[in-house]
Amino acid sequence: MAAEPQRIALRPEYLSLVRAGQKTVEGRLARPAYRAITAWQTLRFHNDADDLDVVVESVTLHATFRDMLQAYGVAAFLPAWEPGDLDGAVELYRGFPGYRDGEGTWGACAIKVVVMR
Repeated sequence: MAAEPQRIALRPEYLSLVRAGQKTVEGRLARPAYRAITAWQTLRFHNDADDLDVVVESVTLHATFRDMLQAYGVAAFLPAWEPGDLDGAVELYRGFPGYRDGEGTWGACAIKVVVMR
């Protein structure tokens, strides 16, 4: 019997962008649970209204959110974001609860995914 996919909460607007293939990378604090994710693992993004299974292509660790966003480009994480506004995107990530303080402790984690069809 196959194991249940690891569940990761994702806001509805971001889950919709992943489903549409526009958001291809999910950024998180690089806490142990996210560091342990591996390529080819199945994840289940979910929220109160929806869920979506994805396959991990790669997981990369970065010292900062800025480094993470520069590595893939802001649009991979935030497709609707104003092009060229790296500083604003960094501040968006730092605005999530615990992310500003956690960035110095944990760093950032980029999880590149593909939607399961």
